[in-house]
Amino acid sequence: MPPEVDAEEVIKAYWGGRSRELGFANEEELDRWVDGALSKFIDATAETPVPLVEFVRWLDTGPFVELLRGAYKDFERVRKELEARMRFFAYFVLSEETHLTKAYRRLSEADCQALGFDMKPTYELVREFVYELIGRERFGALFERAVGEVRIQLKRRGIVLGQRTSQDATDLPSLKHDPEAEYSGYYKEYGYKADVTIDLDHLMPLHYAMMGINESEERCLIETKEHLAERDIRPTEHKVDGKYASFQNIAHAETHETHLVYAVQQGWVAKPEVDEAAIQRKYQQYHTCPGFRIGASLGFMLRYLQEKGEDKLVGNFYRNKVMALEGEALEAHGASYKERGVKMEGFIGTAKCHTTLGKRPTKRGKEAMRFILDLSMLSFVFAALIRVQNGVYANLASLGHFG
Repeated sequence: MPPEVDAEEVIKAYWGGRSRELGFANEEELDRWVDGALSKFIDATAETPVPLVEFVRWLDTGPFVELLRGAYKDFERVRKELEARMRFFAYFVLSEETHLTKAYRRLSEADCQALGFDMKPTYELVREFVYELIGRERFGALFERAVGEVRIQLKRRGIVLGQRTSQDATDLPSLKHDPEAEYSGYYKEYGYKADVTIDLDHLMPLHYAMMGINESEERCLIETKEHLAERDIRPTEHKVDGKYASFQNIAHAETHETHLVYAVQQGWVAKPEVDEAAIQRKYQQYHTCPGFRIGASLGFMLRYLQEKGEDKLVGNFYRNKVMALEGEALEAHGASYKERGVKMEGFIGTAKCHTTLGKRPTKRGKEAMRFILDLSMLSFVFAALIRVQNGVYANLASLGHFG
């Protein structure tokens, strides 16, 4: 029979040898190194899927918890508890669940401790935090805060968020007999619509708005651009489909430092008479108005006229330039516009496959649909924020790789 072996001594001898090979002075130093290696952030990718809890536990909740300071007299005492609850909220957002109870039941005691709780909290505690302390009406404010934090983090790395953007709308099918939903002949269904603007380089939403399914997206462009500018996000290039390319939108974008990229639509007719000379003649008609400059540049005249409400003239001037493209310039414009379709469709596809946007609301009505949309958009920005907080600056809003 083989001699008896003391397993603990063998393991100790093995690791003693390994620690010397790896350059560690002793076993304790090796243990500390192993613990550190295991506690480093691992991004959730196709090559390295990670459990959702493991991903979310790396969220620095500071930017959000500070919003709650006014709600607690003893804020510092409960700060740690609030941090854990905010990570639970992030977990809920990223879980693809529309029912808070289902997300809660998925968490084990160890999961909750990983999120920062001492033990698994009661359902009533997290329900009160999500629906009363935060409140559904503040989900939009959390989205704005997350986008702002991502922008700040990227700026520190010399990366500009929202430099190249795209905007499009997608349908939101409603439940049957929803009294607030309308029927769309275009989509062949009852429901609502979401207008979404994304960063083309990070595929992350920057702004979204819910609208009636038959409302025109055209009205959303200027509103979105002004909203982003207030948050120090100023696209230099914005790609849209023909529904957004009205004279008013073209004029506003081009005279406010954003090049609008769109496809020429069937039925459009070039107006060669709307040239630089026509702009100069119209500008001269305002020679007695405040702000008029003698010898102004073409750019100044176009901006001045746009601010005077001459959108059709200014929009026609810029649209003529697009319609006159030919040869290599036309090919380059087509390739640039194609990027919009590929990336925007990819983003919407991800939203419908890996967020709540692909699920039917639990109740009828616009507010129930808004809840679905809010959770969907929040999932992208929370994923992006967790990544940039932990030194990852590529594929920020990637979803679908949580094991």
